[in-house]
Amino acid sequence: MVLDLALWTSFLETHRPHFRVSVLPGEAHMESYVMRTFSNDWPEFGRVASYELDMPALSGMSGAPIIRVGSREVIGVLYGRNDAETIEEFSSRDPETGARTPEVVRMTSFAVAHFTDTLRELRGQATQNLPLAEYLIT
Repeated sequence: MVLDLALWTSFLETHRPHFRVSVLPGEAHMESYVMRTFSNDWPEFGRVASYELDMPALSGMSGAPIIRVGSREVIGVLYGRNDAETIEEFSSRDPETGARTPEVVRMTSFAVAHFTDTLRELRGQATQNLPLAEYLIT
């Protein structure tokens, strides 16, 4: 089977579940798609309303703004990754030798970002217990 790259690209452009975003705007920007929104169970912070992007979370990108392509709207802030495992090959044992072949697992990491609405409501001692958005305008 031959894959028509132009046809596949066109399909992806029109059938992505959400929208395109730009990460690290400027000369070094990267474009990605928001693949889904979900509640990420983050060990240090509990459940976090998050976007999952179709790109890996590269080291040093935490804190990068997520901007809707074609606008200046910041919709999120990159904070980490969501790891997904896929079993490529199950473990097996050779019936003649008894030698065991280990399971082969492929790990894929997707970038995740906070909703900016969540960050606007952030509060604590540093914001005098006011929501961050309110604290920043006072």
